[in-house]
Amino acid sequence: MIHKKGFKVAIMILVIIILLLFVSCLLLDKKHSDHSAGRELGFTSTRNIQGHFRQYCMDDAHDHGILIWLHGDGKYEYKHPNSKEYLAGKHGIISLANRKKMKLIVPETPAADDTWWQDGSKNADWLIELINWLSNRYHTKNIWIAGFSGGAEEISYYILPRLKQISARQGGAVLFGGGGSPRKEGLYDSVPQNKVYSKKFPLIWIVGEHDDGHDDAGFNALQTSNEGLNFYRQQGWQTKRLVIPDRGHLLRTNDVGMYGDLLERYIK
Repeated sequence: MIHKKGFKVAIMILVIIILLLFVSCLLLDKKHSDHSAGRELGFTSTRNIQGHFRQYCMDDAHDHGILIWLHGDGKYEYKHPNSKEYLAGKHGIISLANRKKMKLIVPETPAADDTWWQDGSKNADWLIELINWLSNRYHTKNIWIAGFSGGAEEISYYILPRLKQISARQGGAVLFGGGGSPRKEGLYDSVPQNKVYSKKFPLIWIVGEHDDGHDDAGFNALQTSNEGLNFYRQQGWQTKRLVIPDRGHLLRTNDVGMYGDLLERYIK
């Protein structure tokens, strides 16, 4: 009888140990996931435009401002948050936001075609409301807006001309692989900095040396970014363009993106 009881106790102890190990593995996996999936939330504008966004780095220590990242056409970054090409990993945008003590918001375009710019004005209506709602909710006026390819186009064509509608008091914009001239697109003939935004709001274009349309269905981001730079510079904005040697449309090395490290150079 004593032997039987001892056996039962041993089995119970073994079961408890296995359960504890299982829970520990789950917690460890969660700890090392780089929070890459983020927390997905919905947002409906006053015009009843419905969309979603992922949020990262949301604890109280991340009080230096908000970084908005707009995905490229097809919303790869939104669909693949664990990819080290954009968000995840030590060189990713999530890690950058942690180092800068900023909250990171990755909106998903509300448009059914998975692009920002093709229905750019309507998408800007939704995005501007979202940014203002986040600014008020987290009591910050430091707003940085960055985007890749089609996301950069949305910024230069539709967001910057309406910057005065955003409740920012400091910040800037970083445009990767795109960001053209709204005048050339017939959208805005002029966007004078002193009338659109009374504070400094630096604009930085970053593009690969070989991003001339040969590797991305004919979209010449090298030329487009230069056109955007020249337009906004003529309008009195503080501008800069960085051309990355030996890179095309995707700024990466061995499938690891350069976006987080490049953003760190400019975000204040």
